[in-house]
Amino acid sequence: MLARAIRARIEALLPANLGTLAARAQALRRRVKEAVTDPMARRRLWERLLQGPFRHAVLAGAEAEAERILSHELKVGQRQPAGRVALIGCGPGDPDLLTLKALQHLEAADILVIDRLVDPRILDYARRDAKRIFVGKDPHGGSTAQSEINRILVREAQAGKLVARLKGGDPFVFGRAAEEMGALQSAGISVEVVPGVTAAHACAARVGLPVTSRERMRQFSVVTGATAKGMPGLDWAALAAPEAAFAVYMGVGNASGIRANLLSAGASPATPVVIVENGTRANERAVATTLADLTDCVSQLGLHAPAVIFVGLDWADAGLARPDHVSAYRRQPSPHRRAEEPQPGTAEARP
Repeated sequence: MLARAIRARIEALLPANLGTLAARAQALRRRVKEAVTDPMARRRLWERLLQGPFRHAVLAGAEAEAERILSHELKVGQRQPAGRVALIGCGPGDPDLLTLKALQHLEAADILVIDRLVDPRILDYARRDAKRIFVGKDPHGGSTAQSEINRILVREAQAGKLVARLKGGDPFVFGRAAEEMGALQSAGISVEVVPGVTAAHACAARVGLPVTSRERMRQFSVVTGATAKGMPGLDWAALAAPEAAFAVYMGVGNASGIRANLLSAGASPATPVVIVENGTRANERAVATTLADLTDCVSQLGLHAPAVIFVGLDWADAGLARPDHVSAYRRQPSPHRRAEEPQPGTAEARP
């Protein structure tokens, strides 16, 4: 029954006379191979024939038009194909969050240049013969210099390849896409940016946490919690304002500094904080705490990157209840310690 359902779905998506196109392509194989000897150029030719005007002409029964298009494509198909690069946002992890345009580029790419945070399951959508180049940046280990990544992108595109540069989240949100675009444009290479679901929005959706509300929260910011030189120089006074709401990327490693800067700028210790680790992945964890307990929460629960820290957002403000899968962290007071000393905490499941 499942097989029949899948077959019916596929048949509904495909034109009824698709077999006509398949038969025509089969009859053209020898002619195309003799006319275009370079394998890469021949692949590009077939992609244009089977996805463009030739396909439509064959399916419409316009034989003369199909032959005219074919003759033109065979003439230009022998040229060295022009390489190009797509900077693709792959979202925070879950492959189901990929856009259709991202899938199209993945299926066509000759080369995949892959960041560390790209979920391995996403690579299953690419061609099996596509070359994979891993260029991840590990904050606690080895990494590929940005200049080397730029060189790889330019090199592969200049060789006539279709390059898919795979990035976590969205390329334009702390993704260094601008640096890579600049290098490619300087080399005269065509580049396209394919937006992706941001980690902040995906993680908020996973825990049902609205990032704006009509009556109270009318702005939402995204900031970085780390730079190459350490703690970023943010406008802490603005972030500490009572109406401020924001998401911190790359912040768990600097949680103590973020807490200290916000409290020093006047933020309330009771400011709500929600941390989502490995958002949308199988090992996702989410915990609700307060700004006062942020450092202890990260330390006691062993939270690690990738994680998004939401500050100033709470379900109660939107008239919602905290989801059952989001634990709550509170420090446990000890009569043997001074009140100002950090106290160990516990993570409790929602009652």
